[in-house]
Amino acid sequence: MNIEVIASGSKGNAYLVDDGQTTILIEAGLRLSQLRHKTGAKVLALEGCICSHSHADHSRGIKDLMGMGIDCYMSAEAADSLAISHHHRCHIVTPLTYFTIGTWRGIIPIETKHDAPGTLGFVLITTRGEKLVYLTDTPYSHYRFKGLSHLMIECNYTQEILAWNAQSGDITKAYKLRVMSNHMSLETVKAFLEAHDLDQLRGIWLLHLSDSNADAERFKREVEELTGVPVTVA
Repeated sequence: MNIEVIASGSKGNAYLVDDGQTTILIEAGLRLSQLRHKTGAKVLALEGCICSHSHADHSRGIKDLMGMGIDCYMSAEAADSLAISHHHRCHIVTPLTYFTIGTWRGIIPIETKHDAPGTLGFVLITTRGEKLVYLTDTPYSHYRFKGLSHLMIECNYTQEILAWNAQSGDITKAYKLRVMSNHMSLETVKAFLEAHDLDQLRGIWLLHLSDSNADAERFKREVEELTGVPVTVA
């Protein structure tokens, strides 16, 4: 399995993943022109795009991709929010009902919690049994996963920095509460990892770090010390 971070964060999210044969895009948070600039011809080889929710930093390129003839997969609520429910390239998926794209053995949507309707995470499985879990824009996950080989997980903030910024007046109390109810902290990521068997885990990607409430070097160091697994901060 190959994973390539194209963009991560509030300005746009896009990730290329392939199983050795079929390339798919996770999130379409960039315009098509930006995707082409950053990926070159790779965007032309896409077999599909899976989208977690309708916020623009995850979906602004969806209509462009469908216009190119690329199938896009999302919840019914996300499709309704984007006004694309009836487009023939829009495919509605539901939690815990697997589907396939190309040579991927299965893709399983999972429920997440965010202030957008019908938000999803995804479990992607190759024919070789590799298992990627993708979780973003959610404060936690109530699922437990067996046989994880790759993990792409939001690590938006740490409670310490967020509290300091609120106390100093750099952010409002309302903003602090919104972050805590919609995004995953370093502390939650570490608890998630401690709750899982990581024997097969080959790599961790920390996604969607806040510009003001995160510390990339600290996040990488603490997660690597906890797991002994190579960490990429996106």
